Amino acid sequence: MLLVLILVFVAGCQSEGKTRLESAQEYLNSRTDVSQEIKDAILKGRVLIGMYPDEAYYAAGHFVYEITGQPEGVFPPDVIFSQRQNPDPNIVITLRFNNTSQFESKYSVPFKVVFRKGRATEIVKNEDEEESLDDLPHCKSNLEMEVLDRISHVYHPQKGIGADPEQVIPKLINLLENQMKQEQASVALGRVGKPAVPSLIRALSHRDFMVRQYASNALASIGKEAGGAIPALRNLLKSESNSDKKIAAIALGFIGSESKNAVPDIIELLRNRPVFVRYSAAKALGLIGDARAISALEAATNDEDDYVRRIVKAALKRLRSSIQKPVEGS
Repeated sequence: MLLVLILVFVAGCQSEGKTRLESAQEYLNSRTDVSQEIKDAILKGRVLIGMYPDEAYYAAGHFVYEITGQPEGVFPPDVIFSQRQNPDPNIVITLRFNNTSQFESKYSVPFKVVFRKGRATEIVKNEDEEESLDDLPHCKSNLEMEVLDRISHVYHPQKGIGADPEQVIPKLINLLENQMKQEQASVALGRVGKPAVPSLIRALSHRDFMVRQYASNALASIGKEAGGAIPALRNLLKSESNSDKKIAAIALGFIGSESKNAVPDIIELLRNRPVFVRYSAAKALGLIGDARAISALEAATNDEDDYVRRIVKAALKRLRSSIQKPVEGS
């Protein structure tokens, strides 16, 4: 049974220039078969049991998805949205969302909705996720870096984008400048892996922050094989832009232990920075797993922001656990 994760091409913005609520209202105006209960939930940004996938999308917005029970292949969003008219009893669809409205929370909360025979049958809050990536400008992407990481592990480049992925790297890099296609280009570059790293390094110096952001997301998805990007990401840590500091820290974190030389610079981000920089630095330090970060993280458990404190505690737990793991062969 095949499991496929893929970023939906409409995920970043519901429609160019429109908010989720505006797109939802337009969707509801075009339908006469939606109950009042469902309408109210969509406008409030909440998914309900019994919703169709398209209703859930307009309620909760951005998602990645899993499909099980299909023969091997590439699944476009049409497979999901067609379930209203032609539900396939042999497939199970799981949409993974991340928003504030579903559970009326201050910060974005990841959750999944399982659809069987075309209808939502389960809504499960992901209690294992300690944090999400918020505060991204323009088309907000609440896509968890962990989700990107999982995608890169189940993707087969030769089956998805051609036998020679290097041929499409320049095209994907160009798509990083396209606001409507940035996210899927970033995910595709992450799936290509190490061959895309040199081009992504160059993209880190692009004049447009969104290009730099999606390039760093791709490097984070590639993980340890993106080690060649560490010097460029460390330079980005020195940027005057706090947003650049954030994305660089996260990418260095997902590259892992090879980023250890950046630990002192990331520790500095825990001090006197905006909340979104502090929590990104804490997460990165937990992922890198360098013991030098312990004292700085312990001090940060007294951070004035509750959300930062939560992430710092999760980072400390992860860091201490990684340090205590026995070395293979010892």
